[in-house]
Amino acid sequence: MRQMPFPVDEYKNRYGRLKKLMNDKGMDAVLLLSGANVQYFSGYPAPDLSMPRPFFLLLPAEGDPVFLVHVARQLEARAYSWIEDIRTYDTLVSLPPELPSLLKDAGLSEAAVGCELGTEMCLNLPVMHFEALKKALPGTRFVDASDLIWELRIIKSPAEIACHKEACRITGEAYLATFQAIGPGTTQNEVARLMKVHMIERGGANPFLVINSGKGTYDFATGQPSDRKLESGDILWMDGGCTVNGYWSDFSRAAVVGKPSAEQKDMHREIVRITQACVDKIRPGVRCSELAQFCNEELQHLPAPITSSISGLAARVGHGVGLTITEPPHIAEYEKRPLEPGMVITVEPGVGTTYGTFHFEADVVVTADGHEVISTLPPELFEV
Repeated sequence: MRQMPFPVDEYKNRYGRLKKLMNDKGMDAVLLLSGANVQYFSGYPAPDLSMPRPFFLLLPAEGDPVFLVHVARQLEARAYSWIEDIRTYDTLVSLPPELPSLLKDAGLSEAAVGCELGTEMCLNLPVMHFEALKKALPGTRFVDASDLIWELRIIKSPAEIACHKEACRITGEAYLATFQAIGPGTTQNEVARLMKVHMIERGGANPFLVINSGKGTYDFATGQPSDRKLESGDILWMDGGCTVNGYWSDFSRAAVVGKPSAEQKDMHREIVRITQACVDKIRPGVRCSELAQFCNEELQHLPAPITSSISGLAARVGHGVGLTITEPPHIAEYEKRPLEPGMVITVEPGVGTTYGTFHFEADVVVTADGHEVISTLPPELFEV
């Protein structure tokens, strides 16, 4: 019995839409290696953990898909994928000779084969091995297929959105449970451990967390936990998430150790206001650049001193989220793409100051007539 998070028709529909895009773009096949893309089209949660054992998913524009995997993974590939034609190789140190043979047998010796060569894609193959593949197939044109892949992945199905919602629910409960269990003297490492354990206990996988607390750290947008202890007056800021069936949550919350100062309360209120005002603008047809411009203009009016801006550090005030924790579309002034129903995005204007990090990220689904916030934990400044 096959074990996949979605019905087989979900995956076949994705492949069918990819075939249409390939035909429109003049591609004869797409060859995928990265875990997220392999999972998206095959159902198999392919881990990007072992470089010597890459996956090769061949999706021809005409015909049926072929999944080439290391022999150690063939049973899992059969159990967790809808694909019938699964083949194996056994080398660990070179390009599997079975790969060029597969492409030749599929009639792709003089064809255009799309690969993960573009924006926010990873070929997941040593460059020398990719060069060996091109040398073995001198008549094959390996072209970028990233635009085709993102055209599909950027719009989530109801089944995918349900996974995002569950991941957000788990993350929100983990924040609450963690804030209730900590206080002065708790170390960042202890906080991070609690947060991750709470996500796992509630059914989340792959928990991640960035964290900062205390003076001198409030500009650390991707801070890692340390043995630093929480002290009275500190803002503890965390940005975290987990996956459900591979689909991520990603939002931040913060707490003050003790009672907040007047300036901490004021800045918290302003950032929440800006975030909510930006979220309120989300609907189909609004350009990503419009959201970013609004946030950036609002951030300019915050009281000094501002020591850092999240949008300045990241060059954007939000992003898409899916099988990867950050993905298109970018909520940035350079991103002119309009929002569409089915997109799942984050909105995260924020700043660092000498008295705290203020950033209360929201995960949002674009709906047919507006939006739905799925990170439902209130963005209050908790007290611990």
